Amino acid sequence: MENSIEKLTAIQKEVGYETGEINNIALLGLFGEAGEVINECAFSMKGGQSFNGEGDLLHDAVITSEKVDALKKRIRDKQKEPMNITIKDEVKFDSEIADVLYYLNALAINRGKTLNDYAELSCNKVMKYKIQKDIRHANVSHGTKSE
Repeated sequence: MENSIEKLTAIQKEVGYETGEINNIALLGLFGEAGEVINECAFSMKGGQSFNGEGDLLHDAVITSEKVDALKKRIRDKQKEPMNITIKDEVKFDSEIADVLYYLNALAINRGKTLNDYAELSCNKVMKYKIQKDIRHANVSHGTKSE
C-alpha cells in the first residue's frame, strides 16, 4: 500500500510548507476546516428530537470558523499581511497537535477509514487544484519558502 501521508508531505513541501515559524495558512486552516467538519453534521438528541440550547454553541463554532477561514483566505490571497505567531509553550502546543491527530484518527476509525485514506483524498484534491492553478499559498512570508 502506498503511503499517502508521505506523498502528501512531499506535496506540502513543494507548495511551501517547511520547517520554520508556524504557518498562518496552516494554523488558521486547521480551525476553519474543523468548523466545516462540524457543519457537515446534523445533531439530534437520542430519540430524534432536535438539538437545542447547547446546539447554539455548535452554530457559533461554525460561524467563528467561517470568519477564521475568511481571514486565512485574505492572508493567502495577499489581501492582508500575515501575523507573527509565537508558540507560548512548545510542549503544550505539541501535545495539542497530538490531540488533533488522536481525534482525526478516531473519526477515521468511525468512518471505517485510516489516516492514510484521508491523506490519499487530500493528495487527490490538492493535485486537482494544482493542475488548475498554482497553489503556492504556503509561500506567504512567515516561516516558509519565499516567493
